[in-house]
Amino acid sequence: MEALGARRGELTDMQSDGKGRARLEYRIPARGLIGFQTEFLNLTRGTGLMSHVFDEYDDVKPDMPERRNGVLISAEQGVAVPYAAAAIGVLQSLWSREETRDIVVADSQVVPALSRHATSPARVQRPLKLVQITDPHLGPFMSVARLWRICQRAIEKSPDLVLLTGDFLTMESQADPGLLEQALSPLKQLQGRVFACLGNHDHEALLRCQVATGFDGGEGRS
Repeated sequence: MEALGARRGELTDMQSDGKGRARLEYRIPARGLIGFQTEFLNLTRGTGLMSHVFDEYDDVKPDMPERRNGVLISAEQGVAVPYAAAAIGVLQSLWSREETRDIVVADSQVVPALSRHATSPARVQRPLKLVQITDPHLGPFMSVARLWRICQRAIEKSPDLVLLTGDFLTMESQADPGLLEQALSPLKQLQGRVFACLGNHDHEALLRCQVATGFDGGEGRS
């Protein structure tokens, strides 16, 4: 009733059906109905029913109040924090990061945290070499050629095990998961040593991944 009153509507009749619903009849200028359908559905949480018919020509009603919602206008110049953070994230996605860490576990030994390769005091003659490729998100910021080179560098390290942890695809690349097959193709050289946990964007590309790498795909979500 408040919303229609602001649009110069005049209540002419109100009836209740005794079941918690009410029927309201209004006389309202035609221009007062512009944009009201969406507002009405929001006010009634989608349960309201509305219809209107032409009644008569009448005197012009006073101007209606301006809408309370609209665009946000900046009063000062500067960098908005969310946009700045997004820009930093885009810049970080342009470079691949590679880290090497030692994980040393002995009988009855508690390892509180991982230690970086350069500072680890313990070494064994034949450590197990693992390579993990995580969240490449093939798409606008990760090209097929770039992911192919990452996989090629992984092969050059002669790893005992390669772990692929999704997501591999983005919504923009989902239409052609065959691109993922091309990007991961170098890992075919490591048959039996490649395992993957797929993210929520990757499940429709499971068969493509298996063809590309020969891995044992684990149903996972990231």
